[in-house]
Amino acid sequence: ACLEVENMIQRLQEKFDNWKPPRFIKDNLTKSERSFIKEVRDNDQVVYMWEDKGPSFTKQTKDQYIASGEKELQNTKFYTPVQSDPSVEVKQKNYTLVQNMFIDDEISEKVCEYLKNGQKNLSNFYHLLKTHKLPCNVDNPADWLESHGYPLRGIISGRGGPTERLAGFVDHFLQPG
Repeated sequence: ACLEVENMIQRLQEKFDNWKPPRFIKDNLTKSERSFIKEVRDNDQVVYMWEDKGPSFTKQTKDQYIASGEKELQNTKFYTPVQSDPSVEVKQKNYTLVQNMFIDDEISEKVCEYLKNGQKNLSNFYHLLKTHKLPCNVDNPADWLESHGYPLRGIISGRGGPTERLAGFVDHFLQPG
C-alpha cells in the first residue's frame, strides 16, 4: 500500500520536473475588467468572498469582516477558547506517530519524510456570509445585516496545517476502489 503512495509521489514529481510554461497566453479579459481586478486587488480595506451556498460574491469592509469573525469565534456552542497555542503539541504528536510508523516498517523512509515535512503552518479560520439565511420579508438586506449582524459559516482550513499531509495519506487509503 505504501508503494502506491511512493508511486503517486514519483508521478507528481515527474509532472513537475517536465512542466514547461506556455510561451504565450492570450488575455481573455477586457481592459475594464483587468482594471477592475487591479482595483479590487489593491484595496486592502474591502473583503470579497463567495457567498455560502450561492453563486455570488459578497463584499464587506475589512473591519466588518474581522468584527463578524471575532463575534463568531466567541460562540462557545461551536468554538472552545484555548489558553495557549496547541499546534506545537499537535505537530509533536504527528511527528511521533509518523516516526513510529516508519520504525514499525509500516511506511518507507520517503513517505515518512513527506509526512513529517508537511507541518509548516497553523490552520486558518475564515468565514462566508450565509446570505440564504436572511428573512424573506426584508426590504433592505444591507440595513438588516448592519443591525442584526451577518449570519456566518465559519470554516477552519487545514491547508498547509500540521495535519494536512497525514490526513491526505489516510484519505488515500479510505477511497473506494
